[in-house]
Amino acid sequence: MENELEYSIFIADEINANGIMVPTMLVQPYVENAIIHGLLPKEKDRQLKIRFSIANNLLHVEIEDNGIGRIESEILNAKRNKKHSSSGMKITQERLEILGFEHGTSPKLEIRDLAQGTMVLVDLPIIYKQNNE
Repeated sequence: MENELEYSIFIADEINANGIMVPTMLVQPYVENAIIHGLLPKEKDRQLKIRFSIANNLLHVEIEDNGIGRIESEILNAKRNKKHSSSGMKITQERLEILGFEHGTSPKLEIRDLAQGTMVLVDLPIIYKQNNE
């Protein structure tokens, strides 16, 4: 993208970033999808926003891009005869369900189509680091 990506990561004041763990590979696939499928096809004005906050005793994560959106991305992939079928989102959903079961919560995943781009909302159980980690 020739360094043409603006991004921001916001961590709400109530979060001790050194004291809360974000389970491995639960946020990354959504960030990667935003970049590859939403922002990469754009020629300019690529923006990615990642926000962390606490809501309803869950870690609330928002990943927002101003990319081409899911519908246009699907059209592009169909034109390219893309035959690869990714199972990353299915695996991530399964990991969310396991995480919820392990922590007695109901992780939530919502994907919203925006006027320009996509927003992914994920609610995760809050997992505090132990002193020896």
